[in-house]
Amino acid sequence: MRQLMRSKPTIYFFSFILFAFIINTANCFAQADPKNVFVIKGNVKNAETNFWELLITDFIKAKHLVGVPIDENGNFLKEIAISAPQDLYLSLNHRGIPIFAVPGDTLTVNWDATRFDETFQISAASSMSFRQAEINLSLKLYQSYWPKTLEMLRTVQSKELSGDEKMQQVQELFDKYCYLINKYPKSKYSAKIIADQYYFFLLRFIEKINAQERNKIAGTFKQYRLNLDSLKDAGLKSQCREDLLNEDIFVLSPNYRNYIENRVRFNTLFSEVNLLNRVQENKEFNFTLSNGYAGLSNLYLSDMIRDWYLTNSIINGYSDYGYEKSEQAYQKFKNDILSKSYKDTLERFHNQMQRLRKGIQAPAFSLKNADGKNISLSDFRGKVVYIDFWGIYCNPCINEINQYAEKVHQKYSNVVFINICVDADEKAWQKTLKSLKLNGINLLAKGWTKNPVCQAYNVSGIPHHVLIDKNGKLIDNAAPDLGRLMEDNNVLDQLLKM
Repeated sequence: MRQLMRSKPTIYFFSFILFAFIINTANCFAQADPKNVFVIKGNVKNAETNFWELLITDFIKAKHLVGVPIDENGNFLKEIAISAPQDLYLSLNHRGIPIFAVPGDTLTVNWDATRFDETFQISAASSMSFRQAEINLSLKLYQSYWPKTLEMLRTVQSKELSGDEKMQQVQELFDKYCYLINKYPKSKYSAKIIADQYYFFLLRFIEKINAQERNKIAGTFKQYRLNLDSLKDAGLKSQCREDLLNEDIFVLSPNYRNYIENRVRFNTLFSEVNLLNRVQENKEFNFTLSNGYAGLSNLYLSDMIRDWYLTNSIINGYSDYGYEKSEQAYQKFKNDILSKSYKDTLERFHNQMQRLRKGIQAPAFSLKNADGKNISLSDFRGKVVYIDFWGIYCNPCINEINQYAEKVHQKYSNVVFINICVDADEKAWQKTLKSLKLNGINLLAKGWTKNPVCQAYNVSGIPHHVLIDKNGKLIDNAAPDLGRLMEDNNVLDQLLKM
């Protein structure tokens, strides 16, 4: 990593000079080092289900859902690969409880589902004693101010309050976060904790208020800024700058990465209003290309952040904006990515996408059904096939199946529905199948991302749906979910007419 200038204290957002950074973060985007993991374990009493879930942030895919199985004694243990701090949202008792994990963490979580508020506890391993104070602070911030923060999201959208009135309330709430942070001793990841709050406020509150001001008819308007005077530590203040890229904070704070994406994509030389008008006038507008150009022009002085941004934009573009437009962006920007780790990550993803583009032969597979018999995709040649990759520890999957599966199967009796479970062993899978009463062809792909069929279809998250025509050719490797198949004249209706 090249050394970057430190001499100038203030450089505005479109003229970046960056802090030095010595951690080679990009390795985490290719293949995670097995040593870079954290462990989450514990016990739940009176559990209503045999699993619980957490959301974890990442660099390329913003968040992904992880199911944590609970054994018959209420115990659980899960090892998760990370190579930098990542935010966790523990989905417990109908809440998303935020903490963060760092490589080497062992986090112990215990609770009684019938008395959650009195019994919920999180503790860090004693070998990383500073982590307990950071976890306690994260929980205290959440418990003290998250309800008020949710209310502020609505306040900022109010048409009855002026910009000044909104800004006063936002500043007062941010000051409360700072006052609480001031009470805790500074530790290894204090910069992450304050940066997470600061850039969340910038993105969710300040940017929205400023956008409202810009959209006023008057020729002049205010641009509001968040005041950091209530934060005592000068070093922590220096990590919070809306006009400066900071590679250290980039690695530590997912909220900062979200902020960068938002600033680059929407605060370009072209106004948001004109961009929206252009989309309405020209449906062929290529968002993936546009995002790539914005990244090149605004992030050119940070190889690491620029390469992350381009890689992330192109990969997400394939699912967000379609294959053809994102393929144009890939061909345009692939040589602008200098980091070998990012370049390799994008190339592997692109190679996978080439094998999954519309019109090619769908990857063959053979898996065992609930009776132990091998079932192959080729068994259904001559039929339209819809594959649902799902998991017994995936609430969105279960909800989709419960709400729509039976109706969709009845609506399309001439379609083969293959349900491939990816996250369970055979015993747990069989038990769940009985309770769900899931019709169709039920198959098990043990090992999820390590299983050949999941690798062949690039199943990195669930639910994931695939549509295959009568000739065994791929129609869509990111097919509509079951709910959208209930709509009239959907892609499945169109395919059956052919």
